[in-house]
Amino acid sequence: MSRTDPALEPLCRVLVVGASEPIVSVAETVTAGFDSVSLVRERTVSSALARLGTVDVHCIVCEFDPNRDRSPLERLRREPESDDIVPIVAVTDAPVGAL
Repeated sequence: MSRTDPALEPLCRVLVVGASEPIVSVAETVTAGFDSVSLVRERTVSSALARLGTVDVHCIVCEFDPNRDRSPLERLRREPESDDIVPIVAVTDAPVGAL
């Protein structure tokens, strides 16, 4: 079985939103685990939304806090009618029972 040259693999852009310890940990894990990943980092949801207008991303990683009125997940989610729906990985450190 031959392995594809990493230089020929398509680049996957992941938008990481936030600066909390769990988000930083996920970003480091993604970077270490995949050769063809480019992280786009934004500290706030507002700046992430602006970035989404200028950069195509394949996946978004953000925090999910079940105790917030409007979580980053809700703010980053695209309308279902949109042609450019992007998968979102929501990270939380809340206990399972709190979800």
